[in-house]
Amino acid sequence: MARFRGTVQGNRGEASRLGHSTIRTNTNGWELGVEVDGFKINPLTEVDDSDMFDVWVTGGSNKRLRKRLLVSISTAGGKRIAVFGDEFGGQTVTLED
Repeated sequence: MARFRGTVQGNRGEASRLGHSTIRTNTNGWELGVEVDGFKINPLTEVDDSDMFDVWVTGGSNKRLRKRLLVSISTAGGKRIAVFGDEFGGQTVTLED
């Protein structure tokens, strides 16, 4: 069984992909895009049972802008934590249900 599942819905229906230890998804317009990387191990806690996702802002299909880390989201100590990239304030937030 895979740990990660990514899906996309377009004009031709839905498609999905599985990842066992990592997964990467991209969604692009011409000038703006996002990339999401999923990891099995949280480098902050080094716990193998944690999920971590990095969300990147990209320059879209034409790649005129460099990729910048928007936020890292992880589980640590049973809590979901969001750490924003330095260019977006660098703030740490605990995500509540």
